[in-house]
This record gives sequence, structure tokens and C-alpha cells, in this order.
Amino acid sequence: MSGAFDPPRLTHRRYDLIIKPCVDSRDPDGLALGLLYLLTILLYVNPNEVIPAMGRFPLATIIAVIAPLAYAHAQFKHGRSVISWTLEVKMVFVMLFLAVLFIPVAASWADSVNTLQSLFIKAAIILILITGLIQTRGRLLSIIKLSVICGIWPAILSISNYATGPRVAGGRLLVISDPNELALTLNLMIPLAVTLARIGARFARHFYFACALAMAVGVITTFSRAGFITLVALSTVMVWKFGNGKRARASLAGLMGIIILIIALSGAYHNRLRSVFDQNSGDSGSAQQRSEMLKRGIDLAIRNSIVGLGMGNFHIHTVLKRDGGNVAHNAYLEIAAELSAIGLLAYSILILSPLLGLAPIVQETRTISARKDLEARALSVGLQAALIAYIINSFFISSQYLWHLYYTAGLAVAWRRIYSTERSFVTAEKLCRLESQRTY
Repeated sequence: MSGAFDPPRLTHRRYDLIIKPCVDSRDPDGLALGLLYLLTILLYVNPNEVIPAMGRFPLATIIAVIAPLAYAHAQFKHGRSVISWTLEVKMVFVMLFLAVLFIPVAASWADSVNTLQSLFIKAAIILILITGLIQTRGRLLSIIKLSVICGIWPAILSISNYATGPRVAGGRLLVISDPNELALTLNLMIPLAVTLARIGARFARHFYFACALAMAVGVITTFSRAGFITLVALSTVMVWKFGNGKRARASLAGLMGIIILIIALSGAYHNRLRSVFDQNSGDSGSAQQRSEMLKRGIDLAIRNSIVGLGMGNFHIHTVLKRDGGNVAHNAYLEIAAELSAIGLLAYSILILSPLLGLAPIVQETRTISARKDLEARALSVGLQAALIAYIINSFFISSQYLWHLYYTAGLAVAWRRIYSTERSFVTAEKLCRLESQRTY
């Protein structure tokens, strides 16, 4: 075969990305990938709480430092780019630049530096590692499975604490330091568990459905209003996306489940949910305080749209609250106030770009003709649902620098690139066959 079309050169990169990692037992990314898996476990299972003897030993931080070094070494060794410069990664670096830029003007530069090094840099590293290391469908499924299995631990912890733990006024658990963050963690895992159940064999299907149910119950037992609202909205999205031709029955089952759940909830939970619509119904007044902080957040976001307050400095410019700390309880307002309108734009693109990037895959696999198409559609819909859950939840909690978005967005970006590579590889093979038939 000769001429302008050269199949080996055309498909060489596709081979390196798809076939070679699967057959080469000496995977150059093995160490970095293993550290990413370990970091995933540590994000869900805090070893310092499980093993009190560890004290404050920063194991997760150490792994978050070693993993990118191992990854960078492997990339340099094989002559590959260290960072995959996707739009999402670029937006993270824009946020990082703004965080550093506003440190000198921040009321507390120490808070800016602390937020940057303890939260945001770790989240950025997670996004870079996932987009760089998760290059095949097998790797993607393995890390999603690991995430879901690890997500069972906080779900069980929440349920167990609800059954046996001490409570503060209003029935909320005393042993959970941040119920809203815990609810966010579980809500983002539910659609991924349902995804694995959709594509799994019989035993795996039942196991992952049980995981999703345990996580949903875990969200309820956190007493988080934001978590409950997100759970209801997420259930609606999954029923619509996964329902296909059985949407009517699935919708009815989901509605009955919600009704039974609400009936079974305690009176204290009823009061918390009622305060979403009636601010005077709550005992602690947290709903009124949230409303006041929301107004203050809007004011600060408008007045600091050009020069931000500085990362982690929102609380300094607000009146101390009795419940929940002096934060905006809205990720969009808080990041707009701290990192200016440009930071809000970068943050919004970071969320919406992977969400919209999955839409063509969902559309292309709408007519399922093979199991591989079913798997592709399920992965796309599940990741879309997780991102939608984050979008909704972020209207109620300040989650802008937490790792949850960056992990989920990284999985979505990785899957988008994997699918594109697979399609290009298939197209190249078809062209090879056509050229071969034409030549011979």
C-alpha cells in the first residue's frame, strides 16, 4: 500500500493510547495510576478518623504531592506532554492565576494561602491526574468502580451515626462535621452507581443498585436540606435520562418512593424541609441567616467584580453567623466575590464544558445497537447527572474549592477524550480496509 494515505502513521497515536496500555504489562503510568487510586480511597475514607493513632499525619497531602511527581516523571521519560491542555484544565489555571494575583490585596493573605494549598491545589492536581492518566475505557471504569465502592463508607457512616449518634437542636447529627459536604459526596456518587448497575452483570447490577440506595439513605440521614433538594432533582434527571421507554413506570416508582420517604422522616426533618419554603418554621433560624448571607454575597460579588477579595477571604467581610459559619452557602456568589467576575466565568466554564461535551455522545448513542453503545451511553448520562447534581448543590453550599467538582469533571473530560479516540481509531481502521480493497 502506498501513496498519501499511510495507515501506520495515521493510527500510531491511537495504538499508543488504546491498544498498547492494554497489552503492555510494564505500564509506564503504573505507579502514578496506583497513587491516583490510593488518593481516591483517601478522599472518601479519612484514615485519620478511622485510625485515631495516626493523629494529624497528612497522608492524603503526601500522596497528593508524590502522585503528580511520579506522573510527570513518566511523561518526561516517554517524551509526552505533562499536562493535557483541555479547556477545563486551562480554566483551572485561570482560577489559580487569579488566586495568586489577589493575595497581596486580600484582607488576610494567610487565609488565601491556606485555602490555596490545602484545598484548591489538591483539587487542581486531581483534575490534571485524571485527564492525563485515564486514557482507556478500562481505566475509566476501574476508577469509577473504586469511587463508588469507597463511597459506601461515608454512606454507612452517616446511617450508623443517625441510628446511634448524639444530636444537636433540630435532630441533626453532632458527629458529622459538615453534613452538607457529606451529602454532596454521596449525591455525586449515586448516578455513577446507577451507571455501573445499568452496564453490569446480574450480581454486579444488584450490588451497585444497593450501593445507590445506601447512598440515597445516607443523604437523608445527614439532615442536609441542600442534599435533599439535590437528591430529588437528581432522581428526576436519572429517571428521565435512564428511563427510555419505561419512563412512566419509573417516574411513578420514584414518586412513590419519595412520598414513602417523606412520610417516614422524623418531625425534626419535616421542620428543616419546611424551612426551605417558610423561613420562620425552623427552630435555629438558620434559614433566615442563610437568606441574609445570600444578600451579603450578592453585594460583595457586585462590588468586587473586577478585583476580588482573595481566595478564602469571603468570611472576613461578613457578619458571623450562629449556624454554619459566615460563608455564602452559594459557590457561585462566593467565587465571584473572591476571584472576581473572571473567576466566576472560569468556574462556570469548568462546570459546563464537560457537561456539554458529553451531549454529542448521548445523542450519537441514542439508538443502542450493541452492548458497547449501551455502556457508552450509560457512562455519558451518568457523568452528566453527576455534574447536574453538582450544579444544583452548589447553589446551597460553598463547594467551589472542594475536590468533588474537579474529580467529576476530570472523569467527564477523560471519557470525552477516550470516546473521541475510540471513534477516530475505528474510522482509521475503516479507511485502511477501504484503501486496501481499492488498492488490491
